[in-house]
This record gives sequence, C-alpha cells and structure tokens, in this order.
Amino acid sequence: MNKFLTIFAIIALVIIGLSSTVEFANAEITILGQKLDCDPARPPTEGGCGIPQFIKLASGIIKWAIQFLAIPLAVLFIIYGGFVIMTAGGNPSRMEEGKKIMKAAVIGLIIALLSALIVTTVFNLLPTEKEYIPQLEKNL
Repeated sequence: MNKFLTIFAIIALVIIGLSSTVEFANAEITILGQKLDCDPARPPTEGGCGIPQFIKLASGIIKWAIQFLAIPLAVLFIIYGGFVIMTAGGNPSRMEEGKKIMKAAVIGLIIALLSALIVTTVFNLLPTEKEYIPQLEKNL
C-alpha cells in the first residue's frame, strides 16, 4: 500500500510539474490555461494585476485541480479498492480494506467538490469591478 501511494504521489507531482507552466509570449501571460489581461510587473493603477485578475486566476487553479487531480485520483483509488476486493480471495479483512479504500475515495471527491463549490461561490460574491472597490483603488 505504501509503495502504491509513493508511486502515485510521484506521478501526481510530475503531472503538476508538466501542466503548471507559465508562458510569456507577446506580453500575454498564461498560467494553467488562464490568460491574464494585465501586467503583473506593474501596479494595479497602471494596468497591472488586481483583485479581479487574482479571482480569475484562483478560480482557474481550482477548476484545474478538480479536473486534473481530484477526479482522476478518486477514480484511481476506486479502481484500486475494487482490485483489492477482487483479489481478496474470500478474505473478509481484505474485502473490508477494499471497501474502506473505495469509501474514502468517494468521500474525498465529495469534499473536494464541495470545497470548490464554496470557494467559487465566495469568489462570485466578491465585487470585482473597479467601481465597486473605490477605496482600494485610491490606496494603490
């Protein structure tokens, strides 16, 4: 089990490393597939990144994490739990272990989806237009 988790963690880190590239081209910045319509090297009052761009970037990261981490991990652990049950050979303790693995995968997926829903809801409730945040714009 520990060997499986170690291999799985290494694969997940490789996937994260390959997909979390930052591309700089034609003054357009793309992070995890989200194009930023600002220049992070400049202050927000001069066309730099501000709260709206941060919210856009954070939402993109959350969507990416659900799509490429949470769902595939849950599916793999459900498959692994089914494999443990199938190879139990009638051993009740191994069958229970497989059921626990599958149950934990489903619960983990539900927690990930609910947390993404909560964060997305909070982001949608935040004002992102400049006219809604005049005090912040004056201080910058």
